[in-house]
Amino acid sequence: MQRTLMLACAVIGLALTGSTLLAQTTAKDAARFAEMLKSDKDAEKRIFAARELASIAKIKVAYLQPHTALLVKTLQQDSDPLVRAAAGTTLLAFAAEPKEVLPAIAEIVKNDKEPGPVLAVAARLAAAYQAKDLIPDLQMLKKREEAKEDPKLRDQRLLQAVNQAIAILSK
Repeated sequence: MQRTLMLACAVIGLALTGSTLLAQTTAKDAARFAEMLKSDKDAEKRIFAARELASIAKIKVAYLQPHTALLVKTLQQDSDPLVRAAAGTTLLAFAAEPKEVLPAIAEIVKNDKEPGPVLAVAARLAAAYQAKDLIPDLQMLKKREEAKEDPKLRDQRLLQAVNQAIAILSK
């Protein structure tokens, strides 16, 4: 009986130690991927870093919160539109402070020069953050995209994201 109790205590101790190590590793990983997103020259590596950060957010949101400003800046300013979209998707993976994210979303949605993938993720972020004041801008974006005469030139993913955002925000 005493051996069983000692064995159970040892197993519990190892489990607790393992989860602490996992938490420390995951926090370090978040910092490492944030640095990669910030400074790596290769767009594919920056996309990878953003996706890894989204995966870490599924484990524990607190690991990403120190990197919210970097994600917002990447969404707004990265030279590669797919990196920007990946950063926006990462912001969708956790509930960042709206005051940190909403100004960037508004700026992107109002800029008709933004690439489709960036606009699509901004529309999804607008819906996620209940940015009802962006409905007119989203409607203008929808009209602009639907006005393209050749249906092949229309960005269907963008239209889908904008339509979903308008539907969610109109409720």
